[in-house]
Amino acid sequence: QQRALAAARQRTLDGDYARAADGWRQVLASGLPADVAAEARFQLALVLARGGRGADALDVLAKPAAAPDWRGDFARGLALDANNQHPQAMSTLGAFASANPSVAPAVWLEVAERELDARRARESAEAAQHGLDTAEARQLKQRLLEVRAQALAQLGDPEAVRVEDHHDRRVRDVDADLDHRRRHEDVELVRLELRHQLATLDRRQP
Repeated sequence: QQRALAAARQRTLDGDYARAADGWRQVLASGLPADVAAEARFQLALVLARGGRGADALDVLAKPAAAPDWRGDFARGLALDANNQHPQAMSTLGAFASANPSVAPAVWLEVAERELDARRARESAEAAQHGLDTAEARQLKQRLLEVRAQALAQLGDPEAVRVEDHHDRRVRDVDADLDHRRRHEDVELVRLELRHQLATLDRRQP
């Protein structure tokens, strides 16, 4: 059982969502204690949503959890988005971020990036600003600023972009020492870390 848990978790972190889903289903069918079953349920919904199988993820979440899990609405928001219910998904993720300040900046970044991909620039800029209001880590602030600047540019607001650039320079004083490739790699690492942050949080620690 521990080996199956470890394998499923590693596949989740590797982004191998199809095999991770198979692994978490195997864990769920193993008759494990309630807290482990609740963890497997959350992880299964998460990897199904990440893999674009929104309807399957929503089916998993429709079944009661074996133990309380404060992260459920995060997985539900991703599942709704994967099921082409974007506005409802963003509302769910926004409510989750507001209710859980310890992870709010990372969740607002998730929202901002998804809104930008959906070409909802105003909503993306607003979500990024929510994240900036409470973000502390430099790299997280950097990515939020970048997404917000992209959203403002889509809105055709050059004055807002100039203001954002000024704020950006104040926060990212180390960027002058980084070449383009290094900076791109840093952003990708931040994105990967943030995308897996909630997947690795203890379900008992809001």
